[in-house]
This record gives sequence, C-alpha cells and structure tokens, in this order.
Amino acid sequence: MQMKIKAILLVFIFIILSSFLFSILSSKTNTQNNKIFYVESFIKSLKDPLVTPETVVKDHLKISNVKSGYYPQIIEQLLGLREEISPARKEELEITPYKELPEKEQTIVLASDAADDVFIVKYHGKRVMSVMVSENKITAIKTLSEGDKEVFISL
Repeated sequence: MQMKIKAILLVFIFIILSSFLFSILSSKTNTQNNKIFYVESFIKSLKDPLVTPETVVKDHLKISNVKSGYYPQIIEQLLGLREEISPARKEELEITPYKELPEKEQTIVLASDAADDVFIVKYHGKRVMSVMVSENKITAIKTLSEGDKEVFISL
C-alpha cells in the first residue's frame, strides 16, 4: 500500500515539474516571438512611405532624449534604412535572433544577458540592420565597427 502511494506521489511530482518546465520554456518562446513581432512592426512602418520617420520614432523607438542633437541623425539613419529595405518584400527580409547566428557572424559585443534582445535583419543574405528590443521598443538599430567586432549605439 505504501509503495503504491509513493509511486502515485512520484508520478504527481513528475507531472508538476514537467508542467513547470514547459511553462518556463514556452514563456521564453513567447517573449522571443513578441520581440520578433516588434521588429516586424518596426520594419513594416519603416517601409511604408506614408509613415513619417518621426512617427516611426514615436511608435517604435525608445530614445533617451528626443530633444538631443542626435535626433536628426536618427531620422537620417531611418531614411537610409528605408531606402535600403523598401524594395524588399516581407518574405525577403529574414529576421534572425542573434543567438541563432553562426558563431562567425556573432560579431556584436554584448552583455551576456543582452543577446536575447538582439535580432539581425538580412535582405538577400546581407545584413541590413541589427536591432535591440527592450520593453516593447527598439532601443538600438545601429552598430559601429571596432576592428572585427561591432558595438551598438544606444538611441
């Protein structure tokens, strides 16, 4: 009788642990899918010629100081990105989580916990932008080359 109770208890514990692990894994997947959705939404607005760069900034970017001297540079950068990706159809743009890139393509210097927030957008196999997503907004869209490595420029 006691063996039966122990066996049932073990099965019950196993089921609870399995459910807990599944919820953790699916939560991580949902978070990544949400971040990809934000990148897709940003790209859709950026490609739309009826959406002004100022609206793209307001709706999609998290900028520390909109009144800073960098705001015109951000607008210019968005216009350049728009020009580069405007001919691309949605299915031609490949959004890849940074962690899923081959090691030789992982050239951005990041804090270990930031890699989950970075996505690479490619058009015809060429990287057109690197984006960092945090708090449902794009927090960086440009990298600077430092030798064979790159660093993000915060907005």
